[in-house]
Amino acid sequence: MSSAAASIGPVVPGINLYLLTFGQFDIADVIEHLLNGTGPAEVTCATWTAGAADLERAEKLLRSDRITSMRWILDQSFPSRQPAYFRKLIERFGQDSAVLTNSHAKFVLIKADGCRLVVRTSANLNANKRLENVEVSDDPALFDFMDQVVADIFAEGDSIRPPVLSTVPMIEAPVTVRVGAAPRVGA
Repeated sequence: MSSAAASIGPVVPGINLYLLTFGQFDIADVIEHLLNGTGPAEVTCATWTAGAADLERAEKLLRSDRITSMRWILDQSFPSRQPAYFRKLIERFGQDSAVLTNSHAKFVLIKADGCRLVVRTSANLNANKRLENVEVSDDPALFDFMDQVVADIFAEGDSIRPPVLSTVPMIEAPVTVRVGAAPRVGA
């Protein structure tokens, strides 16, 4: 069985990899392996949902100083879907550690001495016993962009009300999208 450590390998400057997991490991495993390579780090986690065991792992990493600070971006439905988990998250990490927003994004930012990692994934922070993708990039420009979006989300929202995000630039599609029946090919 493959592990996050075996799949990712050494955490080296400039790391840029894309991998798939079929449930052999989850995002908490990825975070822990990356922290083994970076040393103590600031961590931001955006997830639609989180499991109790993974929240406990994150808390242990924080208490052991492997995570020096932790920020959470959660979907605004999380407190109503998982009220006990949300209460525990706030108790463990603090009221100011989490922002609720209308989100399905899943990513992790890890900032340590000389290292700024971005993890983009389809997986939530829970057991994912299915096909999921994970991309790990040591890309300062991408990290700075994502970190600024996180800062804007935290500046405008909190764990009670979602942000408006008026400071995040909007992206316009360069093409016109049309809705309707597609022409039949070969008919």
